[in-house]
Amino acid sequence: MKLPLLILLLVTLPSLAFAQPEVAASAASAASGAAASGITTVKLMSFTPGERGYSPELAAQSIQGKVVLHLKLKADGGVETATVHTSSRAEVLDQLALQLVQGLRYKTSAATPLTEVLAPIEYRRDSLTTLGDKTCAEFLLDARYYAQTFPDQTPRSMPVINLTAGMLFLGSKGDLSQRMRWLKQVEAAAREIRPACEREPEAGYLKTFTALTATAAKP
Repeated sequence: MKLPLLILLLVTLPSLAFAQPEVAASAASAASGAAASGITTVKLMSFTPGERGYSPELAAQSIQGKVVLHLKLKADGGVETATVHTSSRAEVLDQLALQLVQGLRYKTSAATPLTEVLAPIEYRRDSLTTLGDKTCAEFLLDARYYAQTFPDQTPRSMPVINLTAGMLFLGSKGDLSQRMRWLKQVEAAAREIRPACEREPEAGYLKTFTALTATAAKP
């Protein structure tokens, strides 16, 4: 049985892993990337406001997303060329990512040299430490940005909703069947969070989401 919400949360947590200038490739991603295209995919770098050029001003406008860069590396692991493989759909974020990788050096070796990599870089407005202070009005800005920037995606795919669902799932109790029933309640809350926030924009986002989850549990 798949637990995608848990996996999504765990992917968002290691933003601190890239505080150092030398970056290691993820062995699991490298294997899958190499098998698919012959190009290694390195570990996701995730940044929140104030980190690596992602300013609070950009975040306040709900400008966020993930860019994947195609990098050609020098023999010492430094970046020779960098181009956008998959855009974040925000030019400012794409440019931040391109600037960021110029200062990185990827671990490589003679036995398994890295010559080309795909580097995913994510700029995320929210983190586990900020969700409690987020208002419904801020969530509505996120929802509008997401709808305009990603019209091909559903609101359920919003980073903040994935983060919230993952956090609440980790805090849930009971056996697997109980937790999976609880996930259905979270899915119901995710469908209702936008209209609920539109009714009370000054309310706390996380408190509203949690209340919707509890309401969904009632027969």
